[in-house]
Amino acid sequence: MVPPSSSMDPSPPPSWFTPKRLLIIFCVINMINYVDRGAIASNGVNGGSETCDDKGICKSGSGIQGEFDLTNFHDGLLSSAFMVGLLVASSIFASLAKSYIPFRLIGVGLSVWTLSVAGCASAFSFWFIAICRMLVGVGEASFISLAAPFIDDNAPVSQKTAWLAMFYMCIPTGIALGYVSGGYVSLHVSKMSHIKCKLCLLIIWVGGHFHWRYAFWGEALLMLPFAVFGFLVKPLQLKGLSPVESKKALAFVETVSSVTDGTCSCNFLMVLIHYWLCYLFRSCFQCRNIEVMGFPSTLVRAVRQIKCKVFSRFYNYSLDVPYKFCNFLIPPFVLFCILKYPFFFLFKFQLILVADSKASKLDGRMLVGGDGIIGDELNKTSKSESIHNILNQLSRFAKDMKVLLVDKVYVVNVFGYIAYNFVIGAYSYWGPKAGYNIYHMKSADMLFGGVTIVCGILGTISGGFILDRMGATISNAFILLSGATFLGAISCFSAFCLRSLYGFIVLFAVGELLVFATQAPVNYICHHCVRPSLRPLSMAISTVSIHIFGDVPSSPLVGILQDHINNWRDTALILTSILFLAAGIWFIGVFLHAVDKSNDGSQPVSTPRITSRKPLLDGNVDESLCEV
Repeated sequence: MVPPSSSMDPSPPPSWFTPKRLLIIFCVINMINYVDRGAIASNGVNGGSETCDDKGICKSGSGIQGEFDLTNFHDGLLSSAFMVGLLVASSIFASLAKSYIPFRLIGVGLSVWTLSVAGCASAFSFWFIAICRMLVGVGEASFISLAAPFIDDNAPVSQKTAWLAMFYMCIPTGIALGYVSGGYVSLHVSKMSHIKCKLCLLIIWVGGHFHWRYAFWGEALLMLPFAVFGFLVKPLQLKGLSPVESKKALAFVETVSSVTDGTCSCNFLMVLIHYWLCYLFRSCFQCRNIEVMGFPSTLVRAVRQIKCKVFSRFYNYSLDVPYKFCNFLIPPFVLFCILKYPFFFLFKFQLILVADSKASKLDGRMLVGGDGIIGDELNKTSKSESIHNILNQLSRFAKDMKVLLVDKVYVVNVFGYIAYNFVIGAYSYWGPKAGYNIYHMKSADMLFGGVTIVCGILGTISGGFILDRMGATISNAFILLSGATFLGAISCFSAFCLRSLYGFIVLFAVGELLVFATQAPVNYICHHCVRPSLRPLSMAISTVSIHIFGDVPSSPLVGILQDHINNWRDTALILTSILFLAAGIWFIGVFLHAVDKSNDGSQPVSTPRITSRKPLLDGNVDESLCEV
């Protein structure tokens, strides 16, 4: 018999895993995510509305705003639409991390993100692209909540803040690359306009109509490999989350050994794929192998009843595929199933698998097929178990939320982050347009993009390394946050007061350098002021708060302010003054009693369940399972 403690031992890391490799993968994903933010805000992609001069000569609009004839208010709403999905889904993904494999949740989110960005590229109206932007937020939610805790777990002890800085460095870098790429696409198409041949004019017309869409297609293609990666590789585990607990619902089916008491687990998605491929390519997988896997007969019966229309044309044919080709068939099949049926995998089969544990008590083995004996019992058990699971999730979420809301350190940190993000969100969206109108920059996207890339990289990295050198404590993090934000606010405010373009560039660059130094410290506090098991929820609530009270309202509110006063310089000065408020709030945190809780309850506390049930499948397997 396997010792009970064995299931609590940390599992060996996957073969693909090294800490640096994980950091690089997550940094690239984060950068692609924020390239999307920058691209939609760039003058090349976002464009502008129709304008007319004093002589009555009008210039047609360009980009998204010109194509859909949007006001500044609606244009600002479009930039914030993805927040709807992000706000709704962030807390859900964070709560599910205690019951589902966090790495798989990231894969689900990236898949939704990829499909939604592709939808933005295909948009035909304002409301369609707005809905797609909302779904982009749903896809982003899982990654935002879960990626940073993985980095915090695997970073060297003396460089945790520096590693977080490298991860968050991708935010300004990605936004800046989005500015540059959006501006480049527009510039590239406009330079072709002097060509006179009819074929080239047709190409120019098509490019002029669709060029802003290229940015979205490129983002979707770049993210697709990472979405597949999240499903196909062996997942990592987060500190503070029990492996048994975190695998129970999403990816593992409880089965029973036919030799000894105890439990073993197998990935239910792989089980499903195995049965479908077995159903289609019978000679390839040799269905009798299932008798040694111990798959629950309820799952067998459920998969047997699935009628997948896509593969219906194969039902009447016997396909004989050599075994050596199976590995080439599985990846595209997995990708198709994940992209087409992600929510079916998450919810439908969860009910079936949970129900199996009780329905099997009837006699230890169930009949498979249309004449099975488990119909009524399975339905009753599924409903009761699903309701019970939902209530448990809500109860656990409420308790965790209470813990966060009574934590003064966490609350002060988030309040300061809200004020900070209000300004940064409006800068990221309206910055290029404000610079273009105040200083008459010919390439505002390029300039803002270049300054933000340099200052974002240097500032974020510097903030992480400085905190590590000071001593990575919560109190020191608050000192760095308040000081850097205050000095950055002075520099940015002074920059917008200047009439000289070159003076503006210098002071604004210094201000951005200081402001971006806050990224690593503020997230360090979110990770270390709570227990490890609460880190995903801590990040999720922080993300929800800074968006719902920060950059979600800031873009449309700044748009309304500009429509009212019609002066970009005054608008920028009013916006920048809010950074002083953020510095003051973070300064309060210096005087709070802060305790680093990152090691509290880091070891899983749940114990494996031992069962005395009989095997669901004994030595014989009905050959009809493999019949078409």
